[in-house]
Amino acid sequence: MKPELRDPQDLRLHPLRRSLARDKNDAQVNALSDSMRVHGFLGEYPLFITEQRNQDLSLDRFIIDGEARWIAARKRQIAQVPCLLVSTPPAIAFLLSLGRRHLSKGAIAYLALPLAEKAADDGRAIRLENLRKGQCSPEGCPRQPSGNSPLAEVLDLL
Repeated sequence: MKPELRDPQDLRLHPLRRSLARDKNDAQVNALSDSMRVHGFLGEYPLFITEQRNQDLSLDRFIIDGEARWIAARKRQIAQVPCLLVSTPPAIAFLLSLGRRHLSKGAIAYLALPLAEKAADDGRAIRLENLRKGQCSPEGCPRQPSGNSPLAEVLDLL
């Protein structure tokens, strides 16, 4: 799947990410901002986003992974950043993204715990929908190809 260019001003941090929200003066953000001054926004590291349609039919785009790059791009006033739309439910995508962070197992567990029930509910809903469509048997579903989840593909989890 190829990243699409989006205006970073049109993106917002997903509510599930608020527990990991960064300060825009964070050392990593400042280092990324300095790197972007020299190299621009590197396309091989896109932001992972999800979309949500509102009642008024407008579309919100939320960042699941790439907050530091997003803040740095906004600081550098970069007009367009590469984004990959994640088809995985946000709670599951956020849990997948925790695996690439430099965190202890305890810290990952602490951050993942509030999302675990939501991710399990999303997983059950997906399995039930696949059963209804005849894509699975009651014993289980075949493993999905990694191309269905750009986040999992990049993180090499599927």
